[in-house]
Amino acid sequence: MKTLLSTRLALAGTLALFSHTALAQTWQTVDDFQVVSNHVAEPYAMTVDAQGSIYVAGMYQNGELGFRNGLVRRSTDQGASWTTIEDYGYPDPTNHVVVFTAIGLDAHQNLYAVGLTGLGAADASDRLVVRKSADGGATWATTLDFAAPKALNGTATIGSPAFAADAAGAIYVSVVYNAGAFILKSTDAGGTWISWNAGAWVRGMAITSSGLFAAQALGGPWGMVKKSLNAGATWTTVDSYTPPGFNGTGNLEALCADWTGNLYVGGFANINVTTKKTTTTTYNWIVRKGTNGGATWNTQVVIPTGGNCMLNGLDADPVGNVYAVGLVDDTTGHHRWIVEKGANQGASWTLVDNYGPLLTAFATAVTCDAAGGVYVCGLALLPSGTQGHWVVRKQVGP
Repeated sequence: MKTLLSTRLALAGTLALFSHTALAQTWQTVDDFQVVSNHVAEPYAMTVDAQGSIYVAGMYQNGELGFRNGLVRRSTDQGASWTTIEDYGYPDPTNHVVVFTAIGLDAHQNLYAVGLTGLGAADASDRLVVRKSADGGATWATTLDFAAPKALNGTATIGSPAFAADAAGAIYVSVVYNAGAFILKSTDAGGTWISWNAGAWVRGMAITSSGLFAAQALGGPWGMVKKSLNAGATWTTVDSYTPPGFNGTGNLEALCADWTGNLYVGGFANINVTTKKTTTTTYNWIVRKGTNGGATWNTQVVIPTGGNCMLNGLDADPVGNVYAVGLVDDTTGHHRWIVEKGANQGASWTLVDNYGPLLTAFATAVTCDAAGGVYVCGLALLPSGTQGHWVVRKQVGP
């Protein structure tokens, strides 16, 4: 998920489960990677810098039971080749897990990888870590190492912690742990930090000229969007939504801003549909759009998926297309990697990538560059059964 206003200003199931057809775009896999053969490598987040270099962050299992390292890979040639630029193991020998779940750049093009450490279980994460590179990934240093005991689903949930940066040079990092949900801010490239209680589970942040926005799950029946006009000190709820027929299963999962300042928030929802005396549960992706600085919201699309589903990431390209990525279950119960495109600022939606069939595949994040390139990352378990592969796919075509 990319939420970098400063960078943008500087740059200027199965297919039958869906009721709409794919456009002419094609997709190709540009990175298929494992650090250690037959051990999982999984990306969670993406961003692009002012020069068009693409960065992907996540984790890999390094071959020892319970050990995971944070990983960042970079492409400087639109995905044609990739280099590992950060392979980070937490220095405490009793703390064997570090997972990067967010990556981004500030207004000065400093690069930040954000994640959590822990013992491996989702409720055992104990420290929020921010790693910084001031030279495009050549060298790194820890700029924040913060106690966050029992950070909620930190090593397993995409989008939390999250990262955002504004045009003035400030950066923002969210975290949820047993003392509450916080957004931390630094105005000196990570040298010092201040924090505020943001409320519920922050699943993503975005910055426009209208303010700082945070998408929050567990703060309402489906989720809510909050807005801050003072860089996170105080917040106002601008959208709180319950899908009609919502049966309580589902969450708001992702937030992005397009290149003109519109906001998009997405997630999944199980919706009950009753016909006469029969109630059927439907599985759906939902995307809502915010305009007028977050004052006005409407539901752009409800996409029936036909099976269990997750919408994990959102981003927009410079010509007004919005991309939603995640997974749906096909008729055999396998996860499929899905990309939906919302043309004309989300006015009409089309399935553009349905990656499979594999034992499992799911997309975790999407980023768009200034030239219109669209890149999606995620995990694929190949038929050979060699555990999860770190995969990046690129849109080819108009």
